[in-house]
Amino acid sequence: MITIRKALNDFEEGTNVSISQLHSWLSSPTHVRSDYGRWNPPPAGVIKINTDASFNYETCEAGYGFVGRNSEGRLLDGCAAKFSCLSPEAAKGIAVRAALLFAISRGFPFCPIHIDSNQIVQLILTTLAPIPWDLAAIIHEIKDLMQLHPRIQVFFSPRSANKCANWVAVKARNGYTVSGWSSNPHINLFLFYGRTVCNFSH
Repeated sequence: MITIRKALNDFEEGTNVSISQLHSWLSSPTHVRSDYGRWNPPPAGVIKINTDASFNYETCEAGYGFVGRNSEGRLLDGCAAKFSCLSPEAAKGIAVRAALLFAISRGFPFCPIHIDSNQIVQLILTTLAPIPWDLAAIIHEIKDLMQLHPRIQVFFSPRSANKCANWVAVKARNGYTVSGWSSNPHINLFLFYGRTVCNFSH
């Protein structure tokens, strides 16, 4: 939590980047290309959230997980939960909504949220695409929240750049408890993905 406060203070004091610089970074070809290979760090003073969901077709049990990291790749905060829904797409939507509500509750001044579902991202960002009935309520809630908090945005990242969030989501669906992980993350986050992809720090 101390690291989060420092990141927020750096942002508020304008010592790192401006809003226009953040938008330039998010739309730059470098940012887009790098997130297609592996996780790409945000600018200093910005907390980037990766979120994902895992779904079991036989039981309709699901889990979501998201991780917030800074420009050094250090884990600042995150959350995971097990729930039930009707489809993997609905699970992904619930994961985005959870990450969005989390960013709002933490008061992050600017926060890019990444998920490995292009369908969900397109449903959120476009106005003309038909929304499946099981996603309608979730997508509309996300859109309403983003209108109220326009500095929190949602982006697509492939699974190769979203491995940490996926690992947490799978563990959540299987009932794994992640309490205390921000100060003492599970060793598999180091061993399975490696520091170059998931650079967590105690």
